[in-house]
Amino acid sequence: MEILIEARRPIKRVALLEDGRLTEIYYEDPKRQRLVGNVYKGVVKDVLSGISAAFVDVGEGENLFLAAKELNESILRARGYRRGEPIPIGKVLRGGQELIVQVKREGIGEKNPQGTTRISLAGRYWVFLPKDGRLGISRRIEDPKEERRLKRIARELKREDEGLIARTAAAYADEDDLERDFKYLLGTWKGIEEEAARVSAPALLYREPGLIPRVLRDRLAPEVERVVVDDPSAYEEVLDFLHYLHLEEYRDRIELYEEERPLLEARGVEAQLRESLQPKVPLPSGGSLVIAETEALTAIDVNTGSDTRHRSQEQAILHTNLEAAVEIPRQLRLRKISGIIVVDFIDMRRRENVRKVIRTLREELKKDRVPADFIDMTELGLVEITRKREGESLMEMLGEERTAEKGAEVPALEAEMSTFPTSVEATTEPDAGEGHPEIVPPSPSTSSAQVSAQGRASGRNRRQEKEGTKTQPERKNSSQRRGTSKGNVSQGKANPKAQKRGSRRAPRRGRG
Repeated sequence: MEILIEARRPIKRVALLEDGRLTEIYYEDPKRQRLVGNVYKGVVKDVLSGISAAFVDVGEGENLFLAAKELNESILRARGYRRGEPIPIGKVLRGGQELIVQVKREGIGEKNPQGTTRISLAGRYWVFLPKDGRLGISRRIEDPKEERRLKRIARELKREDEGLIARTAAAYADEDDLERDFKYLLGTWKGIEEEAARVSAPALLYREPGLIPRVLRDRLAPEVERVVVDDPSAYEEVLDFLHYLHLEEYRDRIELYEEERPLLEARGVEAQLRESLQPKVPLPSGGSLVIAETEALTAIDVNTGSDTRHRSQEQAILHTNLEAAVEIPRQLRLRKISGIIVVDFIDMRRRENVRKVIRTLREELKKDRVPADFIDMTELGLVEITRKREGESLMEMLGEERTAEKGAEVPALEAEMSTFPTSVEATTEPDAGEGHPEIVPPSPSTSSAQVSAQGRASGRNRRQEKEGTKTQPERKNSSQRRGTSKGNVSQGKANPKAQKRGSRRAPRRGRG
């Protein structure tokens, strides 16, 4: 893996490449203030029992939407409730009450930003939960002996009412490094509490750092072969941050790019970004994916092409489906597609081949740092996938930025970093989505930071829907699907049986 950091322009970009192919892209636009991960002292403005939620003023213009499920154990215990039972939010919160809240998700369209009182502070090795007594291990740590070691260390470090989750980087880490990381997170939380006692609400207590430190902390791992930086000051920032995190062993992997040609253009990233905006994705064997993002879900269709290397049509279809099973998770990461994804693989007669494709898809989905899961295969042979929503998709972000920056010189795409999931489960690792702050302590300038509230009244039940209207792709008729797109592979001819069936959709074969 390679990490490319483009910092010459006002809008910084970080690209992750695997075998020369772009897998993820992150942006930091100084004109778009990032709220996710920030911690505030807020004031409850409205409590809406009908939807079991409240709106909290944090001084950022839009009030945070706080659902009842986002109340931490400390708040619930104080009111005589426990997690897992019905929570009448009107009896737990009241207007004017002050809370320490964290931004869990950015506002999207007409949705307000989402908040949580289940604060989580992320470090290199741990995620510290100061108000929830949970203990968890990254799902990527599969060694039972190492799991037991990390759980033992976590119990020794935390108090009973505190929580700790071991991140992937914690595996086989030195115990002194684990303890140092925890003490730093504990000190950060104490600083937040002290600041909360000093200032009046609404006020910012803690702001997460910039894009470059986030990527280095979360993505720098032994499999990263090199980190290329195109700006001398950013290069020095990287080296300083490595020293700060006691990661000196990675120092010789940092390179300064000094050519005049833009780094991402020289490495072919710009061309790959342009391709990522096209609905059709070519596969190596000549087949293709067609990706259609709609309001309700994302549909992905797998089509055969001019594969003549296999004499057997079943083998050609299997080969195309296996390529698609590898490419689809990559496209989900690159395009930042989330929610419900439905995949229509090409029909296979043999159940063994179906299992091979599903097994490959499951393994590739495990590489995603954002929780993404294979759900099931429907009776029609459609594969269902869910991926946790971390914000707008790449297509949505690009549309917004092009509209806002029309006439100005803007890089190809604008997107936001997603480094942690919006919630932390006891047995999964939260190192891939938004919703968690970073490990930089509050500075004096941050402590007094406060943005005056503007605009939107919070008592209104805002529509919770995605911004923009998308056109749902035309449904192909059965003869097109069975006869042409997924017909005779070796000869490229329509399937006569499919033509005879006409518009009636035949039952799928080979589904287990």
